[in-house]
Amino acid sequence: MITWIGEPLRGNKRCKTRLSNGKLCPRMDLNKCPLHGVIIDRDDEGFPLKEMHSTGQSTNETEFERQKEEEYLMDLEAGTGKSFVDKKSKKRKHCKVTVRQRLEKKLFDPRTLKRVSAVLDAARKAKIQRKFGQQFAHSLSK
Repeated sequence: MITWIGEPLRGNKRCKTRLSNGKLCPRMDLNKCPLHGVIIDRDDEGFPLKEMHSTGQSTNETEFERQKEEEYLMDLEAGTGKSFVDKKSKKRKHCKVTVRQRLEKKLFDPRTLKRVSAVLDAARKAKIQRKFGQQFAHSLSK
């Protein structure tokens, strides 16, 4: 248990993100709203005061660059006769492992057999001791 001494930290800014029902998010957190992310300054209608610029490029620019790169590689391959694109390696074919084989692997493991036989021996000895423990002939057996 932790004892907290002092005033709890309270957020001083509202999230104010527009919700689906038209209201604004009333949460007041320090830096980040758990529902909407980092709290930014917004007006009374929920629109950001400062326009946030995305660091990534637009999808059209990235698509154009990818297409341009592919064309360049195709021209280069045609000119040199060598392949510069990594070909996907073929997956090795594994023989189908059946349920029986998976269970045999687990059950016939030497450590498993040793553990199970020890438990069965202990149960057998306990049964003999319970039934015939008072008899002298059975009391000296292993």
